[in-house]
Amino acid sequence: PEDADEYNWQDLTPKKLWTAIVEEAQAYYRYTLDCDSCVTACSTYGLQAVSLLRGFCLMMGLQIQSRTYHFTSPYEATFSPNDVLNTYPILKYPWFEPASIEEKWALLQDIADPSLRKHILLEIMQVYNRTVGLIHPQLAKANSALACVMLDEGDYASAIYYQEEAVRIFEITCGIDHPLTIDAYTVLARYLFACNQTTLALQAAAHARSLLLLVFGPDHPMEMAIDRDIGDYLMVKDPEMALKFLLRSCHLYERYERSDRAAELGHAGVQHRVAQCYSALGDLRSSLQAERLVYNTYRTRLGDAHPVTKHCAALLKSI
Repeated sequence: PEDADEYNWQDLTPKKLWTAIVEEAQAYYRYTLDCDSCVTACSTYGLQAVSLLRGFCLMMGLQIQSRTYHFTSPYEATFSPNDVLNTYPILKYPWFEPASIEEKWALLQDIADPSLRKHILLEIMQVYNRTVGLIHPQLAKANSALACVMLDEGDYASAIYYQEEAVRIFEITCGIDHPLTIDAYTVLARYLFACNQTTLALQAAAHARSLLLLVFGPDHPMEMAIDRDIGDYLMVKDPEMALKFLLRSCHLYERYERSDRAAELGHAGVQHRVAQCYSALGDLRSSLQAERLVYNTYRTRLGDAHPVTKHCAALLKSI
């Protein structure tokens, strides 16, 4: 606050603190919190109280006891002075791009040749090593882009290596539960699956999902992609378990579904996997219903003459 003298911390109450938070949200973000307390905000916006506590501790550099905290109990205090174990400094990594790097990133957008993209990315990584050091989020970004190029070239071992480097750097610089780290684990799982390492892919995807649920709670938009991937990994070995994850992904697609073409085609792709799982389990009626939804989406968005629509029509006839 501009005038720190107006805040007497000894007289601060939860109501006064929440009023200050609402005013700050409106003044800085132009966002109105239609709640009268933090507990009401958690129920209104579907937030986890433990997620807010973790975020506060990470931003302020607090280490607290690992125990069960009762956030809604009116009979006992949530915290005690003994809960704070330690404080630690917050390291911030400045994000800046040298002029030469910005030109190279822009140049990558117009290049389709994998070998040339690989050469440019290696140059970018060399510049990052000289300017920001060996451990920096920007270097992790370059490693992840290089892993994608290696995957396009069919070099799965190198793709996994560079993506693992990206995961390691993101964990060190951003934290083990940062969105960038979670996304990097999700991509690593896809590369492992492409290399036929299904067990490791499931472990990486499950780790990303557990972090996502811990930090953001259920019903997060990122969860539908992770559940879709886990369903893909399980389709051959365990179609019944794969079906549960795919149906969960469909539910999230319907909840956050947009009317644009890409979102509807993505939802149709998950529905097609659901139909395959039903077929593998012998439930042909449910498989037919799911595949019919896929066909209607492809017919509307792609047209009758598109090869994908024709393939879907053939599947309907076979079912």
